[in-house]
Amino acid sequence: MHRHPLDPSITSTVCWYRQAPATAAEITSLRRALAGWLARIGVDDRCRQDVVAAVYEALANVVEHAYPGRDAGLPGGVVEVDATFVAHERDLEITVADHGRWRAGMRASHTGSRGRGLELIAALTTHTRVSTAGTGTTVTMSWQADLPA
Repeated sequence: MHRHPLDPSITSTVCWYRQAPATAAEITSLRRALAGWLARIGVDDRCRQDVVAAVYEALANVVEHAYPGRDAGLPGGVVEVDATFVAHERDLEITVADHGRWRAGMRASHTGSRGRGLELIAALTTHTRVSTAGTGTTVTMSWQADLPA
């Protein structure tokens, strides 16, 4: 496993925020941009892969579920990614938020290889919280143990 030292210039809190249309092409760009930011602040390779996989799954859920009733491939709304790294605590928290509607029964719909996205996210994170409201859904993910010393 290749480890990068944390950027020594990071002594407190570093934030990263992006907003984009909720489309497959845009979330792919967000995934690449997030991976680059994580590399620049020195998150080790293994943790970075877990973070990017979990965040991408949350982004894919937005594209697939948040804005039903729209034409395939057209933006139905936006997705927001907000990341905060607290250097002295080695704590990384990332939220993925949409302004769509949560569909009842989402957690229980396991059909074949589908419907396990939230389980995957939980397996890749230290802590995960899903908050739903009439104004959208927010998935908050955090990591701590796998950040380099």
